[in-house]
Amino acid sequence: MSIWLRDMATILRKANVPVIEESYTRGPYSGKKWSQVGFRGQGLGSFRFIIWHHDASPQGDSPGALDWCKYMEIAPAGAVWVCSGCNGKHASGTWHVIAAGLSNHAGTGGNDPRKGGNTWGVPIDGMNAAALGIETDHTYNESWRGKKKQAQLNNLRRGTAALMLAYKIKPRPGLIRHLDWTNGLIDGNGRFTTYGRKNDIDGLDLTDERARVQAIMRELAKANESPKVAGLRRRLTRTRAKVGELKESGESTAGYPTYMSRLRDRISKLTKG
Repeated sequence: MSIWLRDMATILRKANVPVIEESYTRGPYSGKKWSQVGFRGQGLGSFRFIIWHHDASPQGDSPGALDWCKYMEIAPAGAVWVCSGCNGKHASGTWHVIAAGLSNHAGTGGNDPRKGGNTWGVPIDGMNAAALGIETDHTYNESWRGKKKQAQLNNLRRGTAALMLAYKIKPRPGLIRHLDWTNGLIDGNGRFTTYGRKNDIDGLDLTDERARVQAIMRELAKANESPKVAGLRRRLTRTRAKVGELKESGESTAGYPTYMSRLRDRISKLTKG
């Protein structure tokens, strides 16, 4: 099986995330658009994870890091590079999509010997084939404070949420940082033998970020709902309020629980997929 995420830019734009679709002017992918690029022409083996990285470029805007991601020896180094504005050329948090297929970003990791070298169902050192790697213009000890960095972080979260929603990936365990793949100590995993090899993405708590991405996914899901589903949700909300009023006044709520259950079932059927 070979998976190519050629609809990535479309998904991001629908979620109001700024996107630049990159092309290649030299190297082995010269003349190709991002949607045609995968390491040595390969797609992903599966798509079950998104890994956040930073590029360890100097603090502040480092637009030159994009070329490094596109043209290094084992490029593409990640499928996306999220900038902090490229010195004012565009919005901070713009997603530069550079590969639709396989990219080199995760490297060695996941090799907890107590689990036979199989973590989250991914073989030792095999995360590249199962994950979309997102590089960011960020480095160690660089603050996320300030309008520009917050915009970058918010678009990183929103774009990640849009892709996870579209591809039906749950933030736990589907969203991890590079350090989680090399260090372990999350989701019931012990300390990996590659502990300390990587410590990016710096300054972000995984539990908090998973919760934030999950909240954005719920927001996007509701925004994408059909008018019929939205109407059913409004009816369910009104009915809950009515039941609360009846309980407070001591009146019977007979029949309402069954009615609300039917509404939930209809919503579930219409949104299943």
